[in-house]
This record gives sequence, C-alpha cells and structure tokens, in this order.
Amino acid sequence: WRNTRLGFSGTLLLTSALFTLLHWGQYSLVQLSFVFTLALILGFAREKSGSVLLPMLLHLGNNLAAAVVVLYLGIL
Repeated sequence: WRNTRLGFSGTLLLTSALFTLLHWGQYSLVQLSFVFTLALILGFAREKSGSVLLPMLLHLGNNLAAAVVVLYLGIL
C-alpha cells in the first residue's frame, strides 16, 4: 500500500487501524487508543529501521511490561 496514493502516512494510519481492530473486543476504547498509538510507533520504527526486527522487539517489550504489571503488581 505504501507505493499507492496512500504513501507512507496513509499506509501507517491504515495498518495501525487494522492492528487496533485485531484487538477489538479485548480492550476498552481507552485501551484501544493506546494500542493504536503503539501501532503508529511500531510502524514508524519499521519505516526508520528498514527492518521488522525493531518493531518486533518493541512489541515484545510492550507485552512484557504489560505482563509484569498485570501478573506481579496485580494492576489491570
């Protein structure tokens, strides 16, 4: 999609929206806004690094931090 009229910005918004929709029903609207923001960051990291490794590591770090907060601190 990046090579279409959407360009980088449109593709980033579209794929971030799709990533957020994958989490629909799992989180509240407030939490989904954070998911959308994370998706934007991951997409931007992919663009700047030229690799999927950095976004994968960032996603892993985000999930690890969330797991620590939920499991060890008891915060939901």
